[in-house]
Amino acid sequence: MLLQSLDASLIITNDDVIDIRQANRCKWLAKNARRRL
Repeated sequence: MLLQSLDASLIITNDDVIDIRQANRCKWLAKNARRRL
């Protein structure tokens, strides 16, 4: 997983993890929205 490999090289705060998850969710929602159109 991306987070695990990143964690090995740098310290990730909980806020950063939440930001990454929200960004991934936005991308996923955008992809699904495009599929429906």
